[in-house]
Amino acid sequence: RSRKWQGALALLDDMQHCQLEPDVITYGASISACARGQQPEKALQLQEDMRQAALRPDLVTLSAAISACARGDQWQQALKLMDDIRHEEIEPDLVTYTAAINACSKGRQWESAFLLMSEMANASVEHNVFSCSASLNACSAGQQWEKALQLLGDVRRARLAPDVVTCNAAISACRGQKA
Repeated sequence: RSRKWQGALALLDDMQHCQLEPDVITYGASISACARGQQPEKALQLQEDMRQAALRPDLVTLSAAISACARGDQWQQALKLMDDIRHEEIEPDLVTYTAAINACSKGRQWESAFLLMSEMANASVEHNVFSCSASLNACSAGQQWEKALQLLGDVRRARLAPDVVTCNAAISACRGQKA
């Protein structure tokens, strides 16, 4: 695990002790460091600190917090942050959706992952191989082999080039199932 998150939090603390007010960019960088360091609780606390400082989170900080939740197996928090994005009237992008789908996948929440994929399509956010792989992983976790095969067909129809991860996820979903 990366320990850089500790340095980022120490610098943030130093800023505050020097009477410097952190801004959205400062919080976003700190939240991203916590995400990379697999520290979802710290990332979520920073998100809350930001709100208490009357700073409006932007898509970058919210996406980073969702990524932290995905890395920390906190799918419920990731979905709550997606609700926050909607409430703030911020339009999620591919990175945001993919992170949320990853969180759902790790939490074995294939239904939520598919709802997010559907929401992505309705928002005209194009899927890529990473968002599809995350959804296929959710299918695998939920033993939804039929959905996995359907999604793999969608990947091909969208002219996306499935990679090894995508194919492995689809195969995992089919393991032990009869067509």
